[in-house]
Amino acid sequence: MNIVSNYVSSMNYERLRDTELFQDLDGCESIVDDIIIWGESEKQHDQRLFRVLDSLDEKNLKLNKEKCEFKKTSLT
Repeated sequence: MNIVSNYVSSMNYERLRDTELFQDLDGCESIVDDIIIWGESEKQHDQRLFRVLDSLDEKNLKLNKEKCEFKKTSLT
């Protein structure tokens, strides 16, 4: 299982998080200000990651690159 945790710092994110941001995206959960993405394979993980990044971009939300962690196999 591949996991990615991204830190998003935005008040708009909190508003969107539980409504429209990830409602149509499989393999993705939002916990507080983290975005957790997983997949059965690296290919599936990466496809989901790009869908999440596209969704964030469409909503004009930016990630803090220094706080992003990609392709982790566990959460701490």
